[in-house]
Amino acid sequence: MARWMAMVAMGVLLALNAGAMADELTLDKAKEAFAKMSKANKARAAGWGGRLTPPGGKGKFVEYKVKNKKGTLETVKVWVGSPALITPVPTPEMPKPCTMGVKVWAELSDESGIHSGKFVNIQRYKWKPKEYFYFWFESAIPAQVSLMQYYDVGLAEATKPRLVSPNPQFPKTYSTVAAGTRASFPQLFRTDDNLNHEFAMLTLIAAGAEVTPSPGSPGYKPGENTPKPLPISDREREGGGIGEVFTETSEYFAALTPSKVAFMRKGARSPRLLQAVDSVGTPDPTKPEKLERTTSTDADEVALFVLGSQTLGHLPLRFWK
Repeated sequence: MARWMAMVAMGVLLALNAGAMADELTLDKAKEAFAKMSKANKARAAGWGGRLTPPGGKGKFVEYKVKNKKGTLETVKVWVGSPALITPVPTPEMPKPCTMGVKVWAELSDESGIHSGKFVNIQRYKWKPKEYFYFWFESAIPAQVSLMQYYDVGLAEATKPRLVSPNPQFPKTYSTVAAGTRASFPQLFRTDDNLNHEFAMLTLIAAGAEVTPSPGSPGYKPGENTPKPLPISDREREGGGIGEVFTETSEYFAALTPSKVAFMRKGARSPRLLQAVDSVGTPDPTKPEKLERTTSTDADEVALFVLGSQTLGHLPLRFWK
């Protein structure tokens, strides 16, 4: 599978532990939990003047001035110093209260990059070769987000993953995403010119949370399991060039994302894997006739709603053709 074609456009992605979701968790209940979490976290930040912890604490937003691919300075705001306080939402169908939530969908476009207002469910839509789209999401918590694309996907695994976002050419993709804010990744994407299915991975880390380093992460030492914060440049580098400020951040996200997608197959389990509550159902890979080219002007009608009880989670996505 070739790289998604990315074209310049303006614009910026959680899920439920696969081993923890109960059958009784319906879409309506998932939507309700998502709405409660999003509303509570937005109100909490507003009450603290935009902060993610009470005033006077160690946590803070740090601003960086970074050049984008056009040479224009962009302001990147990242929460550092202390984990954001997240409002947990008790959900009877889950063993633990929800502390993560995201909804994901796509917007169809064309070669010109137009925003059509026609939204689709990423995993239920029957994609055409060379079809253009924007990747939209809304997080219920403040978080750092990444998107990985996988290549050479066979029956077992993908061998050549590539970090799509955050991307140094679009500095704001390194910013902490605010709770309850709809956004799209800045790239205009295009599916490959073939009928092969395509794979991607959305990874989300709660703002300021500490996670266990993975092999390949900056500073990783074999046998070391001490959780650490996501590495963010500790100094403001005014006018820094592309990739100079957040190199370690990109390397960290790339190492965190699993190199294999065998878990995308039915029945797979992982402590970091998240599983979605799909608004229109997840297609059966043995029954491709269930795929459809239905669109909607209401994103919530087609969005993938995802819940979780962790501070780091992966959401595997498959683009069916």
